[in-house]
Amino acid sequence: FAFGLGSLKLKAGANPVRFVNQGKQDHVLGLLKVADGKTADDALNWFKTHQGPPPVTFMGGPASGPGGRNSFVATLTKGTYVFYCPIPDQNDPAHTPHFLKGMWTPVNVA
Repeated sequence: FAFGLGSLKLKAGANPVRFVNQGKQDHVLGLLKVADGKTADDALNWFKTHQGPPPVTFMGGPASGPGGRNSFVATLTKGTYVFYCPIPDQNDPAHTPHFLKGMWTPVNVA
C-alpha cells in the first residue's frame, strides 16, 4: 500500500488535489494537520497507542473505490500535514488500517 504523490507541491492557501485509486481496495485520501511542535512520527505513534490527546487536526478527505477518481480543494496553512488512508485491509484478518501498511505520507507546507 502506498500513495503515489508524484510531484505534488502544496502551498499555503487553496490547493486542488486529484485522487485516483489504482488499488484493488477502497481507499481514502485523508488529510491530517500535525499540531505545532509535533511531528508526523508523533502523530503516527498516537494512532498506534491512542495515549493522550491527538497531536493532529482531522481535515477529512475523499474516498474512492478501485479504479475510481475523486478530488477536493485543501485549504492549508504553513506546517506539517499527513496524507493517510484509515480504511482497514479487507484481506488482513487483523483488519490493519492501510496507513500502517504504507499509506502514510507526510508533507510540509511552507
